[in-house]
Amino acid sequence: MVILAQAAPGAPAPQIDCTEGKARISVWDRARAPYLGKYCDLLAQAEVRLPQEPARAEQAATAAASLVANQAAPLVLRGRAALLLGKVEAARQFFERALTMDSAALRDPRALQDHAAALRDTGETGRAIEAYRLLLPRLDGIPGEEARTRARLDAALALMLEGPGGLEVAQTVVRDAAERGAPALRAVARAVLALVLDRAGAQAQAQAAASEAKRAGAAWALMTTPAPLGWPVEALAVQAKLREVTEPSAAIATWEAYLARASRGPWAAHARARLAELQKRFPGRKQ
Repeated sequence: MVILAQAAPGAPAPQIDCTEGKARISVWDRARAPYLGKYCDLLAQAEVRLPQEPARAEQAATAAASLVANQAAPLVLRGRAALLLGKVEAARQFFERALTMDSAALRDPRALQDHAAALRDTGETGRAIEAYRLLLPRLDGIPGEEARTRARLDAALALMLEGPGGLEVAQTVVRDAAERGAPALRAVARAVLALVLDRAGAQAQAQAAASEAKRAGAAWALMTTPAPLGWPVEALAVQAKLREVTEPSAAIATWEAYLARASRGPWAAHARARLAELQKRFPGRKQ
């Protein structure tokens, strides 16, 4: 139902719902607000153009916002477009403004995923973890097998950043990605699983998972573009664990690179322990 009632002074503006289409807008509504059909058309155009033409999607969403003030939907679409265009701070601000207008503005799991990514990429790690936790029960609602798998992997890495308390759920999420995720990303999922298991103290299982991931081509997959893992520092830990299988020198260098960026993180002690063990087993092996 399209809501056109005036908001009380100081109250959030009522949000217009375009989900039922222009055909459900009454003649009376059209008479009061003849721009409603155009507003909904522009939002639909932005949605369609978003994956391949984010700049044009942003233009359509901006045009929709110019027709109806104080609506969350155009801001959400502008945020998603900004993220695709690499404007992560602008994306975060669009999402935040949308949430102030409508607490349910990010009900679409794709929007929630993009909000989590914007928080992650602007250094709002704690809030990004919260957003990924909110996304967990909605992961299956993300369209596209590859997009769902990427979301699962990023959510698993986010959960691990909570420390040991996040490992159990992270393991469940990443096992799901390894077993039924996009085929091109299953090797990467096995590499992430190796890191989860190692951090949980299951070193024999971690070694087996890393070896399996290595044979499945995870090393190559981790270097593809766009990067399969959205947390660059945690991706270093995944790579380090994977390289332990056959490249001890590279593993040592990668653990050192990880510690240079995460020396105060929840897994710094684990990384130091892995580094010390490798240096003990392979003295003088360093790149």
